[in-house]
Amino acid sequence: MSNKQVPIIIPAELEYVLHNHLACLRFHYHLKDQAPLPTAGELFTGLTVEQAKDTIEFLQMYIERETLAQGLPQQDQFPH
Repeated sequence: MSNKQVPIIIPAELEYVLHNHLACLRFHYHLKDQAPLPTAGELFTGLTVEQAKDTIEFLQMYIERETLAQGLPQQDQFPH
């Protein structure tokens, strides 16, 4: 990774939705008026510890739900 500086924006709110068997995440940003927007590909979203925990919890629930729905063995059910 280069030393190039890229903008990092922390979302004000995250929204989690399951739709068509997909885990969907929407980031809501509250930017200052007249804040310049970065060009495409020049933005990183930074998560706080609490946001990261909530995202992991949502994704773990999604993985478990979809694994059960597809009839796949869960991680602790694989033969040893």
